[in-house]
Order: sequence, then C-alpha cells, then structure tokens
Amino acid sequence: MSALVARVAGPRRPRSIRTWSESAANLGWTLVVLVLAGTRIGQRARDATDLDVYNIAMQLSADVWRLVMRWPNFARWTIGKQLVRSAGSVPANVCEAFGRHHHRETLWFLQIARASAKETRCWLEQSSANGLIDQVTWQDLEERTTRVERMLAGLSRSLREREANRIGRD
Repeated sequence: MSALVARVAGPRRPRSIRTWSESAANLGWTLVVLVLAGTRIGQRARDATDLDVYNIAMQLSADVWRLVMRWPNFARWTIGKQLVRSAGSVPANVCEAFGRHHHRETLWFLQIARASAKETRCWLEQSSANGLIDQVTWQDLEERTTRVERMLAGLSRSLREREANRIGRD
C-alpha cells in the first residue's frame, strides 16, 4: 500500500478537506486520507511505524504485557494470555495490512486488527470483573483500545472510498 497524502499546488490552500480532496482529484492526484492514522500532509509513510494507529496499538500492547506480568500465575495463564495475544495482534495485523499490495487484502487485515481490538476490550472487561485491574487502569486501557478501533475504522473507510473513487475514474 503506497500512500499517502498529496500536496495541492498553487498559491492558495483550500479551506476544507473536501475542497482539498476535490482539488487533488481534479489535478489527477491520488489522495489517501491517512491523516486519521497519523501521516501528515506532504509526508509519505514508509512503513506501518509511520502510522499513529500502529504506534498507539504497539504502546497499548506493551502496557498490557507489563500489566499481565504482575498478575498471579493462574490469572496470567488464563485471562492474561488471551489478553496479551489479542492486544499484540492489533499492531501485527496493521503491519501485515500495510505490507499487502492488493486493496482487498489490506482491508481484510485491517478488519482483523479491528476485531482483535474488540477482543482486547472484552478481555479487559473480564480482567476488571475478576478484580485483576483497578478501575483507573481499566478505564485508561479501554479508552485507548476504543481509540484504536475508531482509527482502524476510519482508515478502512478512507481506503474503501479511495478505491471506489479510483474505480470510478477508470
């Protein structure tokens, strides 16, 4: 998936994203709205590590790992193992999606990443219900997991729209 954000040429900068995307389309440029995922105008994402969604998911995974390592053995090997695996699956699938060259494969791996984020949220709820996570920690992890889910949904939506626009122009 090569991507990223085209820069509009000319002395005036459009006032809105819609105007900007229309200007880019009129110039025959490909526009991918990965701004939601953290790339900035004029920058090109070289790999998944350039995306905010990847970096947030990676940090979430590392925080979950450190949290679970403090749990008692039984909790670590039951709920903890599932929680760590689902949290680690999110950035891994974002990387794999980024490495795909076909549009459908990219979207498929982004869907898997989003499903893993939802699974992570479920395991976080179970951990909280079993008294393994205090309320403040649970709320922080749950908010970050929800943020990753939303970022993945936005990224998928923008890629689907981009593909629909590309097919419409051909």
